Amino acid sequence: MRPIFCTLLLILPFFGESQTGHTAEANNTTLTALIKEFVPENGPGLAVQIMRGDNLLYVKGFGKANVEHDIPFTPSTVSDLGSVAKQFTAFAIALLADEGKLDLDADIRTFFPEAPDFGKPVTVRHMVHHTSGLREIYSMKAMAGNPRSGISQFEAQELLTYSEELNFEPGERWLYCNTSYMLLADIVEQVSGQSFEAFMQERIFRPLGMRDTYIMDVQGETFPDRADSYRQDADYGWVQVYDVSSAYGQGGIYSSLHDLAKWVDNFRTRQIGSDAVHELIRTPGKLNDGESTGYGFGLFVEDWRGIPRLSHGGSSAGYRSYVAYFPDQELQIIAKGNWTGMNSAGIVNALAEKILGDALDAPVPRERSREVTEEEPYTFSGDLQRYVGRYYAPELDVYCEIVAEDGQLYIKNRLFGMGELQPVADHEFFGQGVGLLRFRQKNNKVFEFRLDEGRVLNLRFDRL
Repeated sequence: MRPIFCTLLLILPFFGESQTGHTAEANNTTLTALIKEFVPENGPGLAVQIMRGDNLLYVKGFGKANVEHDIPFTPSTVSDLGSVAKQFTAFAIALLADEGKLDLDADIRTFFPEAPDFGKPVTVRHMVHHTSGLREIYSMKAMAGNPRSGISQFEAQELLTYSEELNFEPGERWLYCNTSYMLLADIVEQVSGQSFEAFMQERIFRPLGMRDTYIMDVQGETFPDRADSYRQDADYGWVQVYDVSSAYGQGGIYSSLHDLAKWVDNFRTRQIGSDAVHELIRTPGKLNDGESTGYGFGLFVEDWRGIPRLSHGGSSAGYRSYVAYFPDQELQIIAKGNWTGMNSAGIVNALAEKILGDALDAPVPRERSREVTEEEPYTFSGDLQRYVGRYYAPELDVYCEIVAEDGQLYIKNRLFGMGELQPVADHEFFGQGVGLLRFRQKNNKVFEFRLDEGRVLNLRFDRL
C-alpha cells in the first residue's frame, strides 16, 4: 500500500479546501460528466455522494425517481438499499454481542429449537460470515416454481425447520446466503425483546440522525419521497418493477442518500458502537482451515488496488446501491438508484479511480484463457428411460417429472414448465436455468437425483 500522504496530495488538488470557486466548479463538472455516462436519458436516475472526513466533496442527483410524473431523483429521494442492509443487521448483532447479551458462537438451535440437528452446530458467527451452509431462500423459492412471489420474513424460519441437510459443513466454505441474515434479524428481535424496526430506530437510525430511513416489514408499505423502480423493456420502454417482499435483515431498508452517508460516516466517527464493535465488524471471518473469507459483518473487507476498503452492493426489485469506505483516507463514495441496469459498483469504482489516482495500484488485468486442446464433447450412449419418473424434494415439498421425448431428456414441473437437460458426464445432466442434476443408482436402478443450482447444493429429489 502506498503512503497515505501521497493519496492526500492527490485528493487535495482535486477537492482541496483552498481551491478557487472556478477550480471546484471544473472538478465537479468532471465528476458529473463521468457519472452521466452511466445514466440513461429521460429515464430513472441515481444520486451520488462523496465525502472525505467532515468535508462534503460532491453530492448530486440525476434522472427521475418517477418516470411517469417526471419527479427528479435527488439526494433526498428514498429507495431500497438491497443487500447494503446486511451491514446494519450485522452491526445490531455486534452491538448485542458487545453488551454480553448474545454469544456469537451460540448454536442457532438456541434461538430456533425447531431447527434440525445437522450433526455439527451452525452458529451466529457462521451466519454473519456466510459460512453456515444454510440453503439460499431465493434459490429455493425459484426451484419451487414461484420465483416472482415475494419473500416473507417467516419463510426463513420455515425453510430452516424443513431443512434436512446443509449445502456444506459449517465453516467449510463461503457462500453468500440471504436466509442467514433474515434469521439474524429474528435473533435481534428475540434477544432485544423489540421488533427489528424498533431496535434499529432506537439504537442506530435515530442516534445517527437518520430520519428518512425505514424498514419495509409490510408488503407494499409506502414511505415519503420514495422512488419507484424500473427495468427497460424492448417493446414497452420503462416498466415498473415492484418490491413484493416483506422480509428484512437481508435487505428491506429504504433510505435517502443523505441518511446513508451518515451511516457510513459512523465508520469514521464511531458515534455509535464501541471500538470493540468497530474492530469486530471489519474483521473478516475464517474458514475451518484458517483461510480468510474476506467478509466481515455485512461488509466485504478488502485491499482494493492496494488500499484498504470496506464495501457492499445491493439490489432489490429495480433498486441498486453501492457503498465504499476507504478508512486510511477517511473517504466514502456512495451511489444508489432505481433501475435494473444501473452499474452501481462501476460508478463508485470509476469515481474512486478519479479521486485516488496514482495512489492506486494498477488494475490487475484479467487472465486470458489459456489455449487448450479441444476436448471431445461428452457423448451419451445410455438409456434415457432409466431416469424417467416422478421425483419429490422433501425440503421443498415439490414434485417434478423427468421425461424423455425424441431422444431428449427434460425436467417438468407444473409451475415452472419444462426444461431441457443436456448430458455432461455419466449420469449427470445440466439444464439452463435448472442447474446440475446428478442421478444416483443402487443395484443398477436410479433412486434419486441431487441438484446443484446457484446457492443451493446437493438438494435431494427422491424417485417415487
